[in-house]
Amino acid sequence: CSACWVFATMNSAEEGAALAGTASACAMPVVAVLALMDVEFSASVLHGLTRSLLLFGLGLVCLQGETRLFYTHHELVQENFGFAMKPLGRGCSYLMAGLYCVGARAASVAQATAAGEAVSGTFGFAWYICCLAMFLGS
Repeated sequence: CSACWVFATMNSAEEGAALAGTASACAMPVVAVLALMDVEFSASVLHGLTRSLLLFGLGLVCLQGETRLFYTHHELVQENFGFAMKPLGRGCSYLMAGLYCVGARAASVAQATAAGEAVSGTFGFAWYICCLAMFLGS
């Protein structure tokens, strides 16, 4: 399998850190989509949309800092989001986003449990795997 080949050919800690950082940057937009799917249609819709938009944008900015994937937007990210160009800045972003997402999910589960609603274990597993990826990249 190709994933095994990638891990077998890694020969330095820098390459492992780069892979973890890229996984963290990709995990943030995935959590943003998961958060968007979890928005309840009530007074908290604006909060859920804002949370999703910020996580998605931060994830794309950090992905640009990790991989330089969006060549035409490199200067925009460098001028307006300088923290994303430095490993320490991206690591702090991953840590803060991961902590926020763990807390937001715990609050959501506690609220649903108190209301007697069912909570999806698969959804929670995907959410916490993304949080773990963010912690590994920080």
